[in-house]
Amino acid sequence: MLFYRLPQESKLITETERQLINASREGNGKEGDTPWSWREIFTSKLVWLLLLGRLLTDPVWYFFQFWFPKYLHSARQLPQGDLTITWIIYAAAGVGSIAGGWLSGKLIARGGTAAGSRLKVMLACAVLLPLSPLIANVANLNLALVLAAVVVFASLAWLINISALIVDLVPKHSLGTVFSVIAAGSTLGGIVMNMLVATMVSGPSVRPEGFLDAFIASAFGPVLRLVQGAGYTPWFVIMALLHPLAWIMLARGKVHGATKT
Repeated sequence: MLFYRLPQESKLITETERQLINASREGNGKEGDTPWSWREIFTSKLVWLLLLGRLLTDPVWYFFQFWFPKYLHSARQLPQGDLTITWIIYAAAGVGSIAGGWLSGKLIARGGTAAGSRLKVMLACAVLLPLSPLIANVANLNLALVLAAVVVFASLAWLINISALIVDLVPKHSLGTVFSVIAAGSTLGGIVMNMLVATMVSGPSVRPEGFLDAFIASAFGPVLRLVQGAGYTPWFVIMALLHPLAWIMLARGKVHGATKT
């Protein structure tokens, strides 16, 4: 309320910025003024590529938010009072979010396309994620925390860029609806991760609660039985693969050139 002003009312906006905003608004109709129907959304190659990309990769950040302190306590025997050290993870997430957007912005400013620039940054992030198995394997706790911070930094730099891809590629008249559909894929990925890790940690005693849990338990039953009671280490290995697989899928699917059909 103190600082926000509409662009046309702001005293801080430059003329170049004002022209850029106006040009963006004028370009809204280039792909048609009619919002996408639900049929068009759910048959869109672009939507499915981005949805699957977030479904595969968002669980990495969910794990560090909800499971990493428990991992440090139960697997690393870190006392409850010392879990405040996880502030490092959230600091790395904040820096990664800012750095990911800044770096792709620099590439765009040098003449790269928006989608192409973001994919380059995402490739660099995907190259760092295979460090994740080392988190569970190194003996030194401080080194494990440094590795975790690097993985989280890369994960959030990726997340900020795949989210920006949605804004870059989806017409503004359908952006809100498409963004929510893709975010639902992220949530589903988080649910799968939660059940998978819970089964790894707690073994066969974990029982599904609710419709989605029951569906996932049924669909992924053989996988859950395979990893039950295996501990955290398999999940750190899985995390190493998710971003590289997602990047290959997005690149081979030519997400930067995909349309709604």
